Amino acid sequence: MHLKCWVAMSKVYFVIMMLCLLLPSGSDGFKNRALKFIDPSNANNLLLIASYSGLGRIYGFYTIGARYTHSDFVAAKETVEAPNAWGSTELKLKGEHVQEPYRKILFPRYPEQFEITDRIAGTGYLRTTQVEFTTDETLLIKAEAEIMLGEKEAALADMNAYLSNAYSGQVELTEQKIKTWNKGNEVLNSTASNAS
Repeated sequence: MHLKCWVAMSKVYFVIMMLCLLLPSGSDGFKNRALKFIDPSNANNLLLIASYSGLGRIYGFYTIGARYTHSDFVAAKETVEAPNAWGSTELKLKGEHVQEPYRKILFPRYPEQFEITDRIAGTGYLRTTQVEFTTDETLLIKAEAEIMLGEKEAALADMNAYLSNAYSGQVELTEQKIKTWNKGNEVLNSTASNAS
């Protein structure tokens, strides 16, 4: 297999992996969707970790961490709204666009859970539950291994399986679509040339 093709497939894999990290499932209200995402009965969830954390506020409807979260600029240029190799299809899950002063696109992955230590004073600890390992991620890690082993058909099949679950409508990733997308992607091409 030609090295440029594998580099291009690796770039597409990276974009899909970023989507995997951003896209939870659910449809009812932001907090309910976040709670559904961390539901231990969800067959997709393989490892959940509860911790003391402010992630629910950083990745929620607050100004905390707005500078470092998933901004509308990043979404438009690099992730969920950027041109991609499999075409412009609709995500099954829509991100919540939050305007000024936040400028965030939120995906409900980290519910804010508050552990009350003193009911009278209303004090306690911020907590969240994180999904650290999922079947989606496992499928994409398998695709990455197949890319590294030179098994492009198997890698494309796994990436298409993931995309068919994340997008509505017909989604198909092919080697030719990857090559075409890679030629026109200035951001990834400049990053690759800087790395070599």
